[in-house]
Amino acid sequence: MRTILYWASAIVLIVLMYATRFDTLAREYLASAYVIRNLVMELVVGLLLVEGLPRELASRLRVPLPVAWLAGMIPLAIWYGPPLLLASLQNPGVRIVQALSWVIGGALLLLPLYSPARENRIRPVPHGLIYLAAALIFSTLVSLFIGFTHYGLYRAYLAPADTLHILDTLQQKFTLTPEMDRQTACLLLWVLSLFAWLWSAMLLFYRMYRTPETK
Repeated sequence: MRTILYWASAIVLIVLMYATRFDTLAREYLASAYVIRNLVMELVVGLLLVEGLPRELASRLRVPLPVAWLAGMIPLAIWYGPPLLLASLQNPGVRIVQALSWVIGGALLLLPLYSPARENRIRPVPHGLIYLAAALIFSTLVSLFIGFTHYGLYRAYLAPADTLHILDTLQQKFTLTPEMDRQTACLLLWVLSLFAWLWSAMLLFYRMYRTPETK
């Protein structure tokens, strides 16, 4: 029942991200919506899949920490590069590959932190701190790339197709011009990922002090 609940929630989120108007918003209008979808798929859906793992299966899943970290960070970065970003916006097949890389990468990244098998969880000190600090630094660099360059997200959303006929509303009423949208995307990626890493760090230390013996 626990597995069904978590994985069903993950499926619902995937449907919301790709089978609703939010998909059009992320593909045609707003870089900030693209960032939200990235973080939802990688961090939220990935976490739900990890939390829903049966404990017997989780106990057999041992991923080396460098592999887990790279599996999460590489998809976080490469889909903000102009060639792959534009391909994902225009090609449904590429978008499927993108979604899979986000979900699988996020699940592998979060597995050492949230594995249902306690014996497979990362040690808070020093491994956990190094793992999360490296993730924080990397995601900060990616957000700086978005916010302070004229490549990547900025150029992809300069001339939206406006299939939903909401462009004037977004840019006039909500002042989400391409420049403002780019800055919003930068802040969203930095702030939300920062929250995720800090929450994970606090959870690691909570478990450490709650458990008399950390192994």
